[in-house]
Amino acid sequence: MKVKKTGIILIITFLMSSIAVNATSVDFKIVSMGGSTKSNPSAEWTIMVYLDGDNDLEKYAIDDFLEMASVGSTSDVNIVVQLDRVHYSDPFYDDTRYGDWDTTKRFHITQGMVPTPENAIQDIGEANMGDSQTVIDFANWAKGNYPANKYCFIFWDHGTGWKNGNNGPRKYVCIDVTSGDVLHLYEIRNALNVVTNSGANKIDLVGFDACLMGMIEVGYEIYQYAEYMTASEETEPVDGWNYQDTLSSLVTIPIMSAEELGAKFVSYYGGYDITLSTVNLGNYITFVYTVSELAVSLKFPQYKDEIKYVIQNVETYRDTDFVDLYHFAELITYEIDDQNIINKAQNVMYGINGVVTSEKHDNHNPNSHGISVYVPWYSYDPNYEYLLFAQHTQWDEFLHWYHGGNPGSPSPPVINGPTEGATGTEYIYTFTSTDPNGESIQYYVEWGDSSAGEYSELLPSGQPWEKAHTWDTNGFYTISAKAIDVNGAESEWSYYTVVMPRSKSMRPFERLINQFPMLKLIFQFPIFSKLLNLH
Repeated sequence: MKVKKTGIILIITFLMSSIAVNATSVDFKIVSMGGSTKSNPSAEWTIMVYLDGDNDLEKYAIDDFLEMASVGSTSDVNIVVQLDRVHYSDPFYDDTRYGDWDTTKRFHITQGMVPTPENAIQDIGEANMGDSQTVIDFANWAKGNYPANKYCFIFWDHGTGWKNGNNGPRKYVCIDVTSGDVLHLYEIRNALNVVTNSGANKIDLVGFDACLMGMIEVGYEIYQYAEYMTASEETEPVDGWNYQDTLSSLVTIPIMSAEELGAKFVSYYGGYDITLSTVNLGNYITFVYTVSELAVSLKFPQYKDEIKYVIQNVETYRDTDFVDLYHFAELITYEIDDQNIINKAQNVMYGINGVVTSEKHDNHNPNSHGISVYVPWYSYDPNYEYLLFAQHTQWDEFLHWYHGGNPGSPSPPVINGPTEGATGTEYIYTFTSTDPNGESIQYYVEWGDSSAGEYSELLPSGQPWEKAHTWDTNGFYTISAKAIDVNGAESEWSYYTVVMPRSKSMRPFERLINQFPMLKLIFQFPIFSKLLNLH
C-alpha cells in the first residue's frame, strides 16, 4: 500500500507539541522575478493551487507541479501555483531538486516549466500556509493578476476532515512544519468569506487534494462561498489527483463548467483505496435539512440495537468514525421497521443523489457514494460542536443521545402562541415541558431577533411558562426554547416560526410556511432567512 496523505507520525508529533494558530497576517517580502504578472483578462478559467509542500510531502508537491507544467497555461486557462517548500535536515524528507529553496514562491505555470527560483513570478519569503491570511493573499493576487470567467481553488496537502489534534477546533488541512501551524476549517471558511465578498462572488470549484475531506461537515462550512466542491471520503495516495490528464482536457475544452471540471478530476483519479466526488453546494442547504430530520427521527430507545448494528456495519474509512452517509441511511431502511424513519432515511439518500454530481470509488470502498459524516463507534467528541453543521442541525444531538445522552432529561418544550402578527405589538407565548423524574424545570428561550435570551424561574414539571415578546422589524423569526431541570439536564431544542408580515405580497408564502412543518424547520437555520433577506 502506498503511503497516504494522512500525515506522517513525525509531523503530527511535531505539530502536537508546537502548534499555535496565528490569526494575524503574515509579514513577508515580495520580490519580483522573471515573467509577466498579467494574463489574458478574457481567460475562461484560472486554476489556483495552494501547493503546501512545507512538510513530508515536498517531493510530491514538486511532482504535481511538473504534472501541471506538462500541460501549462494557455490564453484560455491560467494555472497559478503558490508553492511552499520545507527545509529538512533529515534527507529522507528533503527534496533537493531545482535549487532546494525553502521559501514560498508564486508561479504562472507554462508548458515545460520547472519550479526554479528564476521561473517564479514572486518570492514572498517564508509564508505560513496554515494561516487564513495566506489563503486570502494568494487568492486575491491570483484573481487580480489572472482574471477569468471562472475560478478553481485547490487546497493541496495533508487533510484530516476534522477530529485530529489535541486542543481547540480540531479539524484541519495544510500542515506548515516551518511555522508549526495548520489550516483549520473555520480559517478556510473565513478566508473564502473575504475572497468572495461574503459569497457575492462565489468560487466556481473548491477542491481538497487531501485526505478525508469529502464530509458533509466540510461542505457545510464552505457552501456559501463555492458552487461546487471536489474531495475524497477516504485517504488519498501521496501522488494525489491526476493534473496532467484533467488539465489537458480543460485546455482542450476551456468552456467546460465547474461541474464538468469536477467530473474530470473525479474520472481521471486513480490509485489504491479510491474515493473522490464532486458535490453541488448550491443544493446543499435542502440536503442538510433531510439529514437533520433523520437525526431527530432516530432518537427512540427501542431502536438503539438496530442503530448499533448499522454503525458496526456501515462503510468506514481510515478514520473509522467517518462513515459513508448514504450507506448509513440505506442500512437504516433495512434495519428499522418504522415507516417514518424509513422515509427520512430515503430522503437523505435522494438528497445525496441530488448533490453528488460525479463520484468514483474502487472495490476497496464498495459502499461509498460521495459524502461522509461523523458517526463515532465508542464515544462522542464534544469538540464536534465547533462545527457549523453541528450547530445548525440535530446530528450532534443524535450522536450525543446514542452515546449516553441523559435519559432523565426533560421533554422538548411545546410552544404555543400566535404564528403571525404585526411589529410593535406584544404577543404572549407558552412553553410546556415535563421531566421524567418530576423535577422542577427552568425554561430558556431565544426569540430569533437581536434581543438577549431569557430564562424563566423554576417551575413544577408540566406547568406552562407564559412570556410576552415584541418584534420591531418585519420578517420571519424562529423562537428557540429548551427546558433545564434542577440537576442541569437539558432537553432538546424546540422551534416555532413567527411571521411579522413584510407586505401583503408576502402573505401566500407566509401561509405556506405555517402549513408545512418542514418549512418551519428550515427557519431554525439563520442563514436561510438571511439568504432570502427576510430579516
